[in-house]
Amino acid sequence: MMEHFIKDYFNDDAKRTLLNSLTREIYGFDFTDWYNNGYYTGEYIPYSIEIDGKIISNASANIMKFSQINLDGEYKERSYIQIGTVMTLPEYRRMGFAGRLIKEIIKDYRDTCDGIYLFANLSALNFYEDLGFWKSMQYKVSVKKNIVIEKKDADFIEIRKNKEKRENYLAMVKLTTCNSSFEQTNKFGLQMFYTGDFQNVYYSKSLNCFACYECNEKTLYLNSIIADKETSVRDVLAKIPDTFDRVIIGFTPKKFDLDIFDLEEYDSADNYRLFCMGNILKEIEENKLYFPEYSHA
Repeated sequence: MMEHFIKDYFNDDAKRTLLNSLTREIYGFDFTDWYNNGYYTGEYIPYSIEIDGKIISNASANIMKFSQINLDGEYKERSYIQIGTVMTLPEYRRMGFAGRLIKEIIKDYRDTCDGIYLFANLSALNFYEDLGFWKSMQYKVSVKKNIVIEKKDADFIEIRKNKEKRENYLAMVKLTTCNSSFEQTNKFGLQMFYTGDFQNVYYSKSLNCFACYECNEKTLYLNSIIADKETSVRDVLAKIPDTFDRVIIGFTPKKFDLDIFDLEEYDSADNYRLFCMGNILKEIEENKLYFPEYSHA
């Protein structure tokens, strides 16, 4: 059994093909379209174990830049590493591969970033605590039940079949105008991982902005606002033509919008939790922030 540790190889077609095989088997997706469409920006860095020509375990470092508000209302620039795509083939589990890879990521980045974090099931709590992580709380955002969103000339339209609007969306994502209290400023790669098919991307001419949302059983999930200027969430909601009784926001709104929202401790049904390393990351819980939905790797 020939074992090799490899990292930072995503531009290597042969190695990326091996990684795609693993992600398909474990998670049911691969990076083929994301890479071929030019959405990869070099900020997703895989760390893998290769045995006999097959990648059998992986953990990836994602370089994350954020602008986040503090308790004094000031914005701070933060640089984090998010560990994602942690996976091992079933026949190689409980052999220490994932732990070794995560330790390599920690060794490479711990002294050069503001903190390291990941999302994982609570069943892995002891595993991540042994690696030096602690469990943190996030705050999910929803519109208060007594707030009525009054529609006003609703004009959001889908852009999936409109080439010009798709190109405008790509350009505006790269501008990274801050429209939340906790904004990923290098969002292009991950934003396009989630919205590269343009399935849930809509455009408002009156606001000149894009909104990424889904409406399911009269619950609206607004995951992202992409605009070239500061845009109010309440203005966006008023322009969405769908009928909805409840609104859940996939990011932390800016202070001027917060009066219409409830911030609740996020206790997800599948026991999915945020695990952190580094004292600066305590600001997330202290300031009741929520890692944007489209920033999860």
